[in-house]
Amino acid sequence: MLSIKTATAKAMQNRDVAKQIFLDEAGWGTAKRDLLAGDASFRSYDRVEHNGSHAVLMDAPPPAEDVRPFVRMTYFLRDAGYSAPKILAKDEENGFLLLEDLGDASYTKLLQAQPQMEMELYNAAIDWLADLHMQGYDLAPHDLPPYNEQAYLREVALFSDWFLPQIHGVEKAKELREEWLSLWRSVLTRANVGTSLPVHRDYHADNLLWLPEREGIKRVGVLDYQDALMGDAAYDMVSLLEDARRD
Repeated sequence: MLSIKTATAKAMQNRDVAKQIFLDEAGWGTAKRDLLAGDASFRSYDRVEHNGSHAVLMDAPPPAEDVRPFVRMTYFLRDAGYSAPKILAKDEENGFLLLEDLGDASYTKLLQAQPQMEMELYNAAIDWLADLHMQGYDLAPHDLPPYNEQAYLREVALFSDWFLPQIHGVEKAKELREEWLSLWRSVLTRANVGTSLPVHRDYHADNLLWLPEREGIKRVGVLDYQDALMGDAAYDMVSLLEDARRD
């Protein structure tokens, strides 16, 4: 019987083989690969370079990850005129995507290097949201799940499920969990949260890129939108302007 360490190594090796097959079939088999910073998921990213061209390889291993929501939202955003990365090749079953490389000029990096750009960057990001809200209802995928009370409760439960046991112990945390969720049910009922517009759900400086060579709202490149839902117009605006990563 394989040890956990050996089994993990074998799975990683098999994944590398599958990744190479995908690149071969996409015509990027001899590309140089450089690992990029990941995100809070099982996904990993490589910047690939082939004959002077660049792209980004997303590796989203199933069943932990599912690239189909990302693919669906990418087509929606690009059809609506936004700068989401073009899908150059895809293998949805095995969780591989080859994406247009939108560069490294994230809002986070630019604001650190050139803080005087803050007003220009944030005005453009707000204009992007306003445009999405004006046309999003008619163009958004009709099967986007609603950002309803159940979805909010799943998210606020992360606090009680992961943080409270570390402070109060498992048994006490179970008691506090119900109290915590009850308080939030009351808040959400009074808030009358809407579910009528597409919500990015992770709209902040780390997931926005500045593309000054493009015009209008296309100057704002968007990433990491695979968890989008139909929700309230205020959500992404608050995520952008009340960003704990910058405050």
